[in-house]
Amino acid sequence: VHYWLHNGFITINQEKMSKSLNNFFLVKDVLEKYSPDALRFFLLSTHYRSPLDFSDERLDEAERNMERLTDVIAKTKELAKTEGNEETAHAGSLATSIAVATLIADMKDSFTEAMDDDFNTGLASGFMFDLAKAINVYYTAVHNGTAHNQAAAQHAKDVLKTIMDILGILEKQWKDTESASSEEYEAL
Repeated sequence: VHYWLHNGFITINQEKMSKSLNNFFLVKDVLEKYSPDALRFFLLSTHYRSPLDFSDERLDEAERNMERLTDVIAKTKELAKTEGNEETAHAGSLATSIAVATLIADMKDSFTEAMDDDFNTGLASGFMFDLAKAINVYYTAVHNGTAHNQAAAQHAKDVLKTIMDILGILEKQWKDTESASSEEYEAL
């Protein structure tokens, strides 16, 4: 471990979790019902110094979010492998490439700013979902005949993977993709 952060209290119904009140849970019990990624995302969804209210509803939501992101990972892999459409490659591809590159740069910068703002993972994960939404929109557009730019898709995939690596979520879903190093992140 290179860094250690002490988080705010975990509460249940806005009441401090404690053994004496018998309102506590063990991580192993939570992992019987939820994936480790969902639990990690749930813990990262609130600023580390703020109290975190535990609930099955919020863990269910975190699980659904991990499923949505798993779907986006599959789409980014597909787009990065798919070659551009030669018939529409000129004007449409250039416009698409510029739009996607601008969006990726904005999301990466916003994510970095949120993390630099006292490790604000709640806000940073919001920008990750903004990027995921943009990838979904782009994926749909490509499947509806919009010109595809493979380099832009690869760049989106690399940035999304790097963000998820930083947050430590869904690492197994990227298994067949090489990991981006911190130097590569700076280059993105």
